[in-house]
Amino acid sequence: MGLTVSSKHRKPRAIVLPMRISSSNQMPGIGLAFHFLIGNILVLNCRLDEMWFGWRVKSIFPEKERLISYCRGDSPEPDIFQLGQQEDIRFWFSGHMENQKILISLTDVEVQKNQTESILFSGQDHYLRFRSRFLDW
Repeated sequence: MGLTVSSKHRKPRAIVLPMRISSSNQMPGIGLAFHFLIGNILVLNCRLDEMWFGWRVKSIFPEKERLISYCRGDSPEPDIFQLGQQEDIRFWFSGHMENQKILISLTDVEVQKNQTESILFSGQDHYLRFRSRFLDW
């Protein structure tokens, strides 16, 4: 899915939601760690503007418990299409982690389209293959 310039802004805005984990995951903070990794990869994309989840966390998850439940994979994903219009965010990255794999989604609110990709990761290579594969996608 190519990133194109929005009609509302010179550059479209993007948000990376925390990656959700399965309840059996032995590393409970890994979903947030990948949230930051993906955000830092995307910040280098000069065709995007603002991708800071932290600025909008309270409007996406008004109660702290909802955010915690979401990160643990215990609650459904927020309504990205409604939030996209409300927050004026075009691109939303979200995903679910299990074992050594992330099923990541890119939702384009403007054209009402969602694309999903499965990407393997490993700490043994310092996540280089993951980063490369994510950028290729």
